Amino acid sequence: MLLAETQIDDSEAAFDLNSDARWHVVKCVVASTLFAKSERLSGFLLFVCKLSLEGKNEEINEQAIGSNIFERPENYDAANDNIVRIHASRLRQRLKEYFALPEGTDSPFVIEIPKGAYVPVFIPRQIEVRDQTPENFSQSDINVAPAEPAPLEDVVSSSFHKETSQDMAEGSARKILRVTVPVLLVICVLWSLASGIYLLLHPHKLKQIDAIVVGPRNPLWNRLFRTDKETLVVTADSSLVLLQNLSGNRITLAQYVEGGYGEKLSEHASIPSSILQNLASRRYTSVVDLNTVEKLLRLPGVDLSNTQVRYSRDLHPNELKDGNIVLLGTYESTPWVQMFEPRMNFYFLNDLRSSYFALMNRHPKAGEQAQYTYDSKDPDHTVYGVVAFQPTMSDSGDALILEGQTMAGTEAATDFVFDDTYLLPFLKQIKRPDGSLPHFEVLIASKSLNGDASRLQVVAYRVE
Repeated sequence: MLLAETQIDDSEAAFDLNSDARWHVVKCVVASTLFAKSERLSGFLLFVCKLSLEGKNEEINEQAIGSNIFERPENYDAANDNIVRIHASRLRQRLKEYFALPEGTDSPFVIEIPKGAYVPVFIPRQIEVRDQTPENFSQSDINVAPAEPAPLEDVVSSSFHKETSQDMAEGSARKILRVTVPVLLVICVLWSLASGIYLLLHPHKLKQIDAIVVGPRNPLWNRLFRTDKETLVVTADSSLVLLQNLSGNRITLAQYVEGGYGEKLSEHASIPSSILQNLASRRYTSVVDLNTVEKLLRLPGVDLSNTQVRYSRDLHPNELKDGNIVLLGTYESTPWVQMFEPRMNFYFLNDLRSSYFALMNRHPKAGEQAQYTYDSKDPDHTVYGVVAFQPTMSDSGDALILEGQTMAGTEAATDFVFDDTYLLPFLKQIKRPDGSLPHFEVLIASKSLNGDASRLQVVAYRVE
């Protein structure tokens, strides 16, 4: 079941949730800064709280949460898929943080999700009253008995005073309860009114809350992975990169498709032909590509039944006529990228003879550079990657290209599309008036630390 199909509409509840102060607390929590950027945690909280307030605790379980919120199949194996347990742990911690903040400390209820379960608990805020148990008495509260037996009248008097004191204490406690309970009820009512007024004055918050629960799937994955169209994920031919660098000669797409390029390169190289031909026969790919494929396979709610992973060397031109394709790597490692580069604004240029490697900006705009070079001596270790979402050659499908100057650059491009905090705001910014997703290119910059990409920055982008 998709997240978009999850029914969380207040109007469908067995009773009016908006009249329940606890539901107002839930909505204020998910509208807070701690939860606003986390759709999954917010959806998780709204889902379990709604069912609980409707008296449907028996429907709150790991399987239901997984299928409704994380878009897992209804019969998925929860024992081997711990996505719900992981997010439940994060949700507990996030709730703890929220109710410790000023905006949470004024809430009439504290929401907790006990460990080992998923049913939420609403705990009313209470005025702290000293518990008169023996361990809470101070030393000064303890009356030390006299060394000699006390007179009978003193014992009787002492007993009388103890009973009187106990009655007075019980009476005081009852008075406190008679005062505090109405006060708490008044606070709850005022909080509910304040929450309702706030949400009326800020209707976009309600839209955010609804979007969290019934929001669409990631529009990029929605376009690329479909049940009615085949998608090919093509990994890089790393052997080809080594072969070209050692020989000092470039392989065109036509030569790559024809085959036998190892023998041809050896005719113009100083390296023994046996080494080059042996290298040409190897089938290597990069670790970054393997990680990317793994991330694709773990995408929540994406039906990959019509998706195949293909090594670049095994791809045939006629397979690109229909369907969608994901190309990993530059034209050096994945020559099929050469088919798309003529109409792309951002592309890579690597002159093997001069060792000049740059990311080219075909039509620079104001404030942009015409080229972005990689300098191994750069103290910031800046690397560049490109995310290109393009139409296929026949315009019947979509192609996603993830490439970079180095493995860290490719990783930066990959991180951009798999991190919703980067991707979703960008897609929202460029979407068409009708809500559809246009084709685009994004130039990403990142710092390479020990070969890994760190914080990402959008340097430039183009939208068709």
